[in-house]
Amino acid sequence: MLIHQQAKSPNYVWTVDFVYDTLASNRSIRLLSVVDEFTRECLCLRVEYSLKAADVQTTLETLFKDYGKPLYLRSDNESEFIEKSLQKWLKEKGTLPLFIDPGSPWHRKASPWGKTANVRALMDGYGMNV
Repeated sequence: MLIHQQAKSPNYVWTVDFVYDTLASNRSIRLLSVVDEFTRECLCLRVEYSLKAADVQTTLETLFKDYGKPLYLRSDNESEFIEKSLQKWLKEKGTLPLFIDPGSPWHRKASPWGKTANVRALMDGYGMNV
């Protein structure tokens, strides 16, 4: 479903997105961010060397338990987000997908973690050498 649904309250629309970066050792990392679009709260920033659809689902399961489930989950069309098993699980939970075009202005507005510089600043604050 490609739609520009605006968040009307907490847990109405969450945005999930990946950010990619490279450590000082030249090893690549992936960061999964989950943001409540209404409160602008970053609910999760998961950092791993590799993240797959199953990792996205595991992260969302934990967040659904901790925060409740959103009505909509906004993402681009990366393979981890359109994976059939993840989409089936979201449907079972009653959360509807909202897909956006990668790099669109809506995408940049919806994801405050969309720039590597922001992530680097955050990680530097925790003493991580990226």
